[in-house]
Amino acid sequence: MKIIGFDSWLGGFRNFKRLKDEFHNNNADFNLIHLSSWSGIAYKEKNDTNLKSTDISKYKTINFDKILEIENPDLVVFLSTDVFAHKSMIRSCRRKNIATVHLFHGIMTVLSVNDKVSYKKSLLKKIYFAVPRIIKYIKYIVPNYFLSLYLDKITLKEMFIFFKILGKLFNGQNIKKQNHDSRTDLAIVFNHFDAVYAINKFGYNSESIKIIGSPDLFEFNLKECELNIFKDYKNKEKDYVLYLDSVPYLRGLTSLQENFEYLLKVNKKVMTLGKILAIKLHPEHKKTDFYKKLSDAGVKIVSNQNLIATIKKSEFVISEATSIFQIPALMGWPIYISIADAFSKMSYGEVITSYPNVFKINKLKELGELHEQNYNSLTWIQENCGPKPFNHFNTRVFNEFKNISNEITE
Repeated sequence: MKIIGFDSWLGGFRNFKRLKDEFHNNNADFNLIHLSSWSGIAYKEKNDTNLKSTDISKYKTINFDKILEIENPDLVVFLSTDVFAHKSMIRSCRRKNIATVHLFHGIMTVLSVNDKVSYKKSLLKKIYFAVPRIIKYIKYIVPNYFLSLYLDKITLKEMFIFFKILGKLFNGQNIKKQNHDSRTDLAIVFNHFDAVYAINKFGYNSESIKIIGSPDLFEFNLKECELNIFKDYKNKEKDYVLYLDSVPYLRGLTSLQENFEYLLKVNKKVMTLGKILAIKLHPEHKKTDFYKKLSDAGVKIVSNQNLIATIKKSEFVISEATSIFQIPALMGWPIYISIADAFSKMSYGEVITSYPNVFKINKLKELGELHEQNYNSLTWIQENCGPKPFNHFNTRVFNEFKNISNEITE
């Protein structure tokens, strides 16, 4: 079996690397085709037994039909389907009768999917966001997508949809309803909130969606016996307050310096509570100096390996809009979400706002003052933990790959 991953940057490789053993055990070869060079992003190709990556520049064409003829895959897997290059590849797969899967790369409904925007940007930040993308769109994206439209007999309606969605993308708006070329043969999602989101946004029917749980639960080593355990730890002495970061500066929500200064303000408030701030930084911070600067400020940096242990030693958790929110929530911990400072422009999604023990604050001085009452979270936890056991996530994913590939080729 030959599987292609298709993504706009090489960073998506980590979402497939976890499936390495499944690929090996099922004699499947995998190649991530990525578009890093189209954006001028530096990359270093991966090549690990039956997993490798290939930049789009190797093929010396923007015609995805030709690339599929070269690769001849049984299945093409996407981590997102909102952008035009991904839509174009979905169209090519349909023309070639190749099975397609949208494997969600995180929980989409941690952000609002109902408001016009999940986070507002100033005009200056919109311009800063748009300028580096203009050349890519003129040179690659528009010609590639219009070639795909031409091969599918372009219509005025689809021309209108293209410009409408393009405007929303550059304006930072949510696209509540996508065109049919964002819909794959199968969507693999983490929870029931994202299943509803996939139906409403992409037009899937319920039979074309599979809920398989979250990879975070086994990658952070959460055990089934650790669900809803806050009641057992409520009265124990705790040293920390845990903060879950989502790199808001990459969303255009704040600048890098403003982001750092905000975390220092949180740290100052936590110290007044007699606690130590512990922070789980997003992997993108490997490109910043936050690890060192926060450590120097007395903040504990939390690794994947000690996240669960740190939660157990935390009085409460502060979370941005991140998929990792689900871990302390599934354990039953009180969680504060901030709409203070830069986060006044943030709209949190239903998976967060529906959690019974979430507390929204308007000012940092409110931290630690609202969670005395602990509400019953058992129903929410049962509905959002996904299939068990957690460590069978990869097997569930690969089984869905095999099933849809067989279904399309029969």
